[in-house]
Amino acid sequence: MRRLVLVLWLLAGCGGNWAQNVVRLEVTGVSWRGERTSPETWTAEGVALGGGLVAVRAVDVVGARSLAGVGAGAGLSRVLHLDQAADLALLAGDGAVGAPAACVGLERRVVGGGIDGLVVDSQSGCLLGTSVAGDFVPRPDRLHPAGRDVAQVLGPLDLHALVEAGTTRRACLEPGEALSVAVGDLWPSVLTVRVTPEGAPLGAALLTGASVAWKGLARSQILLAFDRRTLRAPRGASVMVVNPARASARACATVDVGEVSFERALGRRQLRASVDGAPPAEIADLDAALPDEELLAAAVVAVVPRLPQSQTQRALGQLLAAQVAPVPGEFSPPSHEAPSGLSFGGRSDAADLLALHAGYVVGRMTSQAAAGEVAALQQLARWLAARSGSLAFLSEDLNRALALFIEEAAAGRVDAARVAELLAAAEAGLGAGAERAHGYFASGVWSGVALASAASPAGRQTVAAAGSNLLEFLVRDAAAGGSDLRVAERVRAVLGELSSPSPQVTRVEAEGRALMALRPDAE
Repeated sequence: MRRLVLVLWLLAGCGGNWAQNVVRLEVTGVSWRGERTSPETWTAEGVALGGGLVAVRAVDVVGARSLAGVGAGAGLSRVLHLDQAADLALLAGDGAVGAPAACVGLERRVVGGGIDGLVVDSQSGCLLGTSVAGDFVPRPDRLHPAGRDVAQVLGPLDLHALVEAGTTRRACLEPGEALSVAVGDLWPSVLTVRVTPEGAPLGAALLTGASVAWKGLARSQILLAFDRRTLRAPRGASVMVVNPARASARACATVDVGEVSFERALGRRQLRASVDGAPPAEIADLDAALPDEELLAAAVVAVVPRLPQSQTQRALGQLLAAQVAPVPGEFSPPSHEAPSGLSFGGRSDAADLLALHAGYVVGRMTSQAAAGEVAALQQLARWLAARSGSLAFLSEDLNRALALFIEEAAAGRVDAARVAELLAAAEAGLGAGAERAHGYFASGVWSGVALASAASPAGRQTVAAAGSNLLEFLVRDAAAGGSDLRVAERVRAVLGELSSPSPQVTRVEAEGRALMALRPDAE
């Protein structure tokens, strides 16, 4: 271990080129693919911080049993800090001492050369933070002085104890029908899928683009796990649950798509309590899969966008902390007086459009908060308060979060956690009735938040990734007779602007005005 500490100390240096601080690690562990884990070895790049401490991307070390610096002949045995949302892990050897000094960066370089990775100062090699989907996340000021064994935190643990529930939906499907949960670019370190059939067996699959990455037949509750490192999920990834076309009757199931929170494993007591109370893993009944052709030919009758709260909250926090210039011009929410015809797969009503417009007002208020426009923020809070009674048909959780949001906005502030909570409640509400209205509310919030994203690079890529998931929901659900393609047109236009090198705030604002001009179908 002394040898590793010496090597890392030499690599850290005191100044010089940033590449001197880069450490190549060899990792032995497991990969998750559906119901199975398999042994695997891989390499990862870290940044030596001195004193035997190494920073590495969290996604590169989940599943690790042991890690060693290449050529060092010794291992990194402890996890001192872990933040999967920020994609950062701090590791140490047995002989590690002290903590890394504070860093002041002159020029950022991303280790690995892509948009995701560890961000260091190009002159000193000092760790500044991480880049997640192109968004910079500063290194935390304080790092945990103690740690847990690598294998006990990142290794192949009982995942029942570590699952963070996410998108939950109960669906009843006729033979040949399917439920799809859009995953898209918002892919955690380890994605989890829990399927609980009610009697009849149902097919389950993970699709990456138009390819079937995994498939199986669930007769009883199953818990599946997929790690990002091995699957490399592209845009358009989705979880699908199918009632086989050969089935004789309608079948129902509850589907939960979440992620593994390895941070829980850092707290021994919490992990032990979770393990003791965890249900048994019922994955032995996983049978031969359906043919790919049958899976892909299934009629998708419901689509759910997955909008992870932790990633959304982080992006919103970055936006609210950024200095955003006020958007020129006045903004006047609609009065909802006269409906006009919309081309719609299934008819919208005034309540659906009110949900859309209220969501947009919520999202737009993030840009006003970031720009310090307190008077305008309070004016829109009054607009929302006047219409809150008309939104009572939405879910109880959404109305509770909205009431707190209005109260905070009336006091001149917007909380990133509250906006993320509203999005999560809208997503959950898709399965609780008023599906179109909840989807519209989420689409409105996202379109309003996009205005702040266009004005600042902070959080922009994460916001765009959430928009991709919403767009898939709008387009595919419209094809199934649900959500409106005109809303999708506006979301697609905003998404295209956010994806450009230099988004035009005025264009994003114009798309928002077009969204607010939409009216329900004429009766």
